[in-house]
Amino acid sequence: KEEKDDEAWLAVAGERKAEAAAESKGDPAMRIDMAAVEKAERQPPAEDYEKLERELEAECLVVFELPDGSEGEKHFKMGHTVQVLKSFVEVEYEIPMAEQRLYLDEQVMLDPLTLSDYPTIRP
Repeated sequence: KEEKDDEAWLAVAGERKAEAAAESKGDPAMRIDMAAVEKAERQPPAEDYEKLERELEAECLVVFELPDGSEGEKHFKMGHTVQVLKSFVEVEYEIPMAEQRLYLDEQVMLDPLTLSDYPTIRP
């Protein structure tokens, strides 16, 4: 046990020597608490949550080009998934979700993604 205590004391003494050396050269000693940094990264400030919530709640108009050549449209929230859009099309236009392919500028839209995941879609 004494060896471990000695090692801990030596480590602390070594840190203090390094700090003293840095201060003597005119460099202020700095310590960074990485645990605090990691905690801050995991828990963004409440303002960030509020901003994200506002962005996902914002609405945009989606225009559907239907197989018969007609168009349909509806406002959706930016946080809605492509699957939600397909569900709307299934209910409103009786096109089964399994048979649908939604495209944005010739790119297939993937079910688990939200409208906010597509940078060209703006509220």
